[in-house]
Amino acid sequence: RRDLEESNREMEARVRERTRALEETNRALRESEEKYRLLVENQSDLVVKVDAENRFLFVSPSYCQVFGKTEAELLGETFMPLVHEEDRELTAKAMEDLFRPPYRDYHEQRALTQAGWRWFGWADKAVLDQDHNVIAIIGVGRDITAPKQAEEALRKNEERLTIALRAAQAGAWEWNAATNQATWSDDNFRVLGLTP
Repeated sequence: RRDLEESNREMEARVRERTRALEETNRALRESEEKYRLLVENQSDLVVKVDAENRFLFVSPSYCQVFGKTEAELLGETFMPLVHEEDRELTAKAMEDLFRPPYRDYHEQRALTQAGWRWFGWADKAVLDQDHNVIAIIGVGRDITAPKQAEEALRKNEERLTIALRAAQAGAWEWNAATNQATWSDDNFRVLGLTP
């Protein structure tokens, strides 16, 4: 009888200890999930997770907001219909590249948002199982429309400057005061009858 009571007390003590450990683990898990949720929900970058067939498994609130869609409308669907037709081939190739080392990719594409067509830069990484099979892809996207527009404006201005310099039969040069080096445009050499 005494051995049975002692065994029962030991078992109850072990159960209490395991219950405390489980409660502590659950508390730590809840805190971790809360930190993750706060991070994702307050992230301005777009965060997605897709399966190997490019169907959404997760979309961040910022993604839903930019595209004017609910999570329920997006989950299970593919993202390709949102991608500009001219950028689909490049996007498909980038996604295929994720199935080979280094299992990472960066690509730029236009996508139809609720504000119209916007440029996005996507950094993607494959999630692998223990056999190195791709089971999902995590993507983080950022709206790069403003820099893309600035690049295009600069390119157009450079074209205009080149046309104007040729029409005026003039060249351009630049002097770096720190290095005391001058750089001439090809037109400057041409106007002066020199070879670059």
